[in-house]
Amino acid sequence: MSIDRAKEFIDLLHSDSEVRRTVHDAAEKIVECAKAKGFHITREDISAALKEHWLKGGGKDSGGTECSLKFSETPGY
Repeated sequence: MSIDRAKEFIDLLHSDSEVRRTVHDAAEKIVECAKAKGFHITREDISAALKEHWLKGGGKDSGGTECSLKFSETPGY
């Protein structure tokens, strides 16, 4: 998917409550998975940890990929 198409999807999140609910549910599944492995954390904890991790890496993940090009979580959802 191109960056432009990803931006269109983000726009759709702002206007379509069903899509927004689906993304929210997916984020909750990530939290459930973490909790099942013994990590008692929230979506906010995961979001903050990812931001910190990417900032420490100079904007790149461990594979050298620009993190600004990766989808992590839509702001406000």
